Amino acid sequence: MNDELRECPMCGHEAVYYGDRVSEISLDWRVLCSRCTVMTVPWHSKEAAAKEWNARANDEDAEVGRLLRELQGRLRPGDYIGIHQSGTVDVNGHDIGYGSLVEALREAKAAMKEDECTS
Repeated sequence: MNDELRECPMCGHEAVYYGDRVSEISLDWRVLCSRCTVMTVPWHSKEAAAKEWNARANDEDAEVGRLLRELQGRLRPGDYIGIHQSGTVDVNGHDIGYGSLVEALREAKAAMKEDECTS
């Protein structure tokens, strides 16, 4: 088994294995971020958990994480960013984007730039 786990697609930190005892003889395995606690669903093997994690840490997820980190770095006191399950990004109470999360985050980034210009 290749124990190498990709970094967290959301925050870029290290991923770790987590074994959860489901019976006296059985463990379910997850992979989770050591910082933001994003995690996989439970799997019956480390290999399966790692495969799912590494598949999730694909280019689009990495782009979402990069954009989130960039947006968070621009926040001023009192600002916030929220992500809804619908794929909408909420920036300071304004819903932005109704498509892919990457597109919504790019729109949020552009909106924050415009706001900086008018402040």
